[in-house]
Amino acid sequence: MSINGPGTPLQITATNIFKGVDRTNGFLMRNVDGRLPAVSEGYAQMVIGAGSVLYPAGAVPFGNALWRDTGNVDTVPGTAFADKPTKAHFAGILKFEQGWQTGHPVQNWGIPQFSRGLLVRKGLVGYKQTMAAVGQEAGYLALLQGDSTKDTGTYRNVYSDWIAALKAGNDGDKLGLFFGVASGFPIMSLVAAASVGAPTLANAVFGGWIAIFEKENEAVFADISGF
Repeated sequence: MSINGPGTPLQITATNIFKGVDRTNGFLMRNVDGRLPAVSEGYAQMVIGAGSVLYPAGAVPFGNALWRDTGNVDTVPGTAFADKPTKAHFAGILKFEQGWQTGHPVQNWGIPQFSRGLLVRKGLVGYKQTMAAVGQEAGYLALLQGDSTKDTGTYRNVYSDWIAALKAGNDGDKLGLFFGVASGFPIMSLVAAASVGAPTLANAVFGGWIAIFEKENEAVFADISGF
């Protein structure tokens, strides 16, 4: 998969020139004939709450969760929320857009609030990094925006971390993809076999199970299922 667009360099003298290093999230799985089908839809507008860590940047990262406000579904049915409203359901994730990333090198890690993207409701969606834990929102966002000092396990987890967690688990444990309710950032967590029927993570919502491990690209694909 071309991460930063056709013909665009990934590194110059081993230093990444694109913000967020060379990882991205929210891309659809591909086969020899193209991308695998996924259920997706547009949205009328995307709202970022004033209390969200994303608010000053005014953009939502690729692969982040989006919610529908069930308390106002009759008045704002087409609105997608970047941080979970008080009464809401997980609608899906913001799809990676190659054209936007290639054409906007200054802000290439997500879609601005004023723009339009696609919400993937169901499908196999790829991830290359996730926030390490709830509470690391500021550091994780700084990493996406280009702060290389935040490229550590304190703020983000990557393929090697997920594999290590899975190998250290017990029979029947599964890797689950969760999303922080205050930011929509993805979080990977090992779910014990006894809890697979009702996966939970504090201050986060469940998004789907990791279905495919792609070692050659250091990516995983989650079976996303929005409501």
